[in-house]
Amino acid sequence: SATPGTEVTLYITPNAGYAIDRVFATLPTDDFSTTELSAPYTFIMPECDVDVMVQFQQMYFGEIEGDYCLISTPEEFVEFRNLANSNPKANGKLTADLDMSAYIGQNLSIGNYDSNLDNGDTNIAYSGTFDGNGHVIKNYSTSRNLYDASNRGLALFNRTDSATIRN
Repeated sequence: SATPGTEVTLYITPNAGYAIDRVFATLPTDDFSTTELSAPYTFIMPECDVDVMVQFQQMYFGEIEGDYCLISTPEEFVEFRNLANSNPKANGKLTADLDMSAYIGQNLSIGNYDSNLDNGDTNIAYSGTFDGNGHVIKNYSTSRNLYDASNRGLALFNRTDSATIRN
């Protein structure tokens, strides 16, 4: 149990093949309404109990191998990117070379970074393992203006914290 007035952080780890969809908490407001929480899922503990509800969504990868989502197509990479940006500990492994030509100009970065947010805590760093497995990702580019200071974090792995990115 948490002491009233302290910050509570929820650490939610979905099972392999699932991602966090939405997180809700019933906090004591004027009407004890349910509030949707944003990552990193924190709130100040009130004097009373808090009910928390987590909705998960199943990810549709071709295969799961242990704790790794196997990625063999550009579409599966985009699916993994969505998973990793809601579950930063997700692990991915390439099983083929990927040609991202169909996604040129789109931001497919892993590790959320929103330059419109001043609070760095609202940006999620990727902390999982991504194994290139000897394969390449080619033709990834973005059309964002590199000279605009608000466009930080343009890399494929935008923001990491203790992540392993190899091969």
